[in-house]
Amino acid sequence: MTQRYYVPDLPAAGGVLELPEAEGHHARTVMRLRVGDAVELFDGRGTVATAEITAVSKRQVTCEAQPCRRRGETPRRSVTVAVGMPKGDRAKFLIEKLTELGVTRCVPLRCQRSQWTVSSGALQKWQRAMIEACKQSGRNDLMEIAAPVAAETWLAAAGEAAAWRLLAHPAAAEGGQLAVGFTQAGQPSSPEQGVAIAVGPEGGFVEEEVRLATQAGWQAVSLGELVYRIETAAIVLAALAMHR
Repeated sequence: MTQRYYVPDLPAAGGVLELPEAEGHHARTVMRLRVGDAVELFDGRGTVATAEITAVSKRQVTCEAQPCRRRGETPRRSVTVAVGMPKGDRAKFLIEKLTELGVTRCVPLRCQRSQWTVSSGALQKWQRAMIEACKQSGRNDLMEIAAPVAAETWLAAAGEAAAWRLLAHPAAAEGGQLAVGFTQAGQPSSPEQGVAIAVGPEGGFVEEEVRLATQAGWQAVSLGELVYRIETAAIVLAALAMHR
């Protein structure tokens, strides 16, 4: 499989370039690429280029890139997932899977039941995990990871452009609103119609947050009788939104 590397400023006409520091380290130290090896470069905005390694040193990896091209890909539905992020490796796993699924944007939520504050260091780690997931999966556009925002603020103001807004809430199962059916009126029928998904932290959204969301037009949905972890619920809802 051709190795892929993220280069945000790909020259349109091709030419000699150095891989960014983190990418060069991965190519040189982890993958042990050598002069003459073929790689694929992508800029995170849908543009790719074939390249050949021309020099490898202790500090940098140099490539000769061919002219850039746009890779034809099936249009994806715009999906935003706002979530009260879990801690540690669970958050990294969630970012990786949302990226692989093709989610457009991930918004970390500060909820009333959130047990930790998302730091700038965590955002940087997630950004790197997202890039690695793009490299592995073949995705050529980066998923946006937004700055953390208060759940009340985001639920009241966001998602206006989305054709469907889904709030994960286990109590919704009592009313029969199961997300797995995806049969409710207003379901987006084309990729151009976006979907916004909100998933709370451990323990879920508090009733005040649910009330604010439903007043703003969000539809409370459940995945059935079982209560899933944050990352499980977010991944399942995102997969349903992307592929239904």
